[in-house]
Amino acid sequence: MDINGYAEEKWVDALPYDIVIKKYSEFAKGGRFTAQNITFDWSFIDEAFNRENIKSTLDYHRLDLPSILWFINPDREKYSLSKVCKEFGIPDEPVPHRAINGARLLLNVLKYVRTTYKLK
Repeated sequence: MDINGYAEEKWVDALPYDIVIKKYSEFAKGGRFTAQNITFDWSFIDEAFNRENIKSTLDYHRLDLPSILWFINPDREKYSLSKVCKEFGIPDEPVPHRAINGARLLLNVLKYVRTTYKLK
């Protein structure tokens, strides 16, 4: 709770789980799941699809930021999102961590990498 700031009262008006994962499936259709820790993060999405008996609509390819960064600089010691943001001059994620904040931060890093290294 202290790390991610979870408080049950903040979820009182949340949409039901089945509706949320269906909306996510529609939103993400054909997209490539991209994350800082792909195995960890994908496990939640995969479990959600399985729990609701929904076939994933995402492209089967998945990307993780450390792998992308490794190609740019294989001698980098750390691939933590915080260290990468500091190196690239991107403001770090606010505390406490929220999935949407982490996703936005990852997107900012990916945009920086794509522009700076002229990746398609």
